[in-house]
Amino acid sequence: MILPNIGNCGEVYYLTPEDLPYKRCSLATNAILVRSEKVNMKYLKHVFLANDFQLQLKKITSPAGQTKFNKTDLKKLRVPIPPLEIQEEIVRILDKFGKLEAELEAELEARQSQYEFWRGKLLDNVPNKTNQIKKCKLEDIAKFTYGFTDTALDNGDARYIRITDISETGYLLNNDIKYLNISSENEKYLLKKGDLVVARTGASYGKTLYFDDDNPSIYASYLIKIDLDNSVILNRYYWHFSKSYLYWNQANNLVSKAGQPQFNSNAIKKIEISVPPLKIQNKIVEVLDKFDIICNDFGIGLPVEKELRQKQY
Repeated sequence: MILPNIGNCGEVYYLTPEDLPYKRCSLATNAILVRSEKVNMKYLKHVFLANDFQLQLKKITSPAGQTKFNKTDLKKLRVPIPPLEIQEEIVRILDKFGKLEAELEAELEARQSQYEFWRGKLLDNVPNKTNQIKKCKLEDIAKFTYGFTDTALDNGDARYIRITDISETGYLLNNDIKYLNISSENEKYLLKKGDLVVARTGASYGKTLYFDDDNPSIYASYLIKIDLDNSVILNRYYWHFSKSYLYWNQANNLVSKAGQPQFNSNAIKKIEISVPPLKIQNKIVEVLDKFDIICNDFGIGLPVEKELRQKQY
């Protein structure tokens, strides 16, 4: 078993015989090899990963510069050593949890792949001669409004939504929440449930939030509100499109990459999207929403199942 003692302190690498080639190999200078004939090494791995040991390790780890600890201090740490048969039973139980967690991870990855496949399949509608499906540029079906600039507060009348509040999957994050007080100057920037805002700058450019909240919220200046013509296209349909390769292939070509990436309204309005009749859009949204719940909903989907198993573990 190997413990890095410089940099990634606290990580544990358990090596099986299959991991070790039948040849001489050297250990990096920033790692400590742990071996014992008196204890089940798999049991020791679980001990080293447990909170109690990690807290002990943190106490001997120097935080100055690159984190590190030395072998002398490591030897002084205490760990519980029950009889061998109990060690083996603990390993059996914890390994079962680890296997279940890996199976859930594989299941989530499979569902995400399905989601991506069907999202592309359902949204890649080919315009046809009957005008049932047409190709539209955003400038023809949307208006764009830049957000409000102000200093964020720890308390206030309305949440202040910034680029950093949008997750990679297009949801509103609930950590590091900031606020503003509503005034005559900023009330026009209040969002309504179902509104869309897109990040226009930096590494997060192109991320699109479907605002699904009842609380008063004002969007910041590095975000652009997209007001779609809902007689032509549904906000939720566009949001699913904004998560697909059909959108990102265009966004990555349209963004200005000189210095910090810029994805302003002049770029966004050139995005093209296939627009079927509203009835078909509704059906597509219904299918993709189900996939989205399974893959991303931390209330009922696979992510919550995975999180619960991790807590049990």
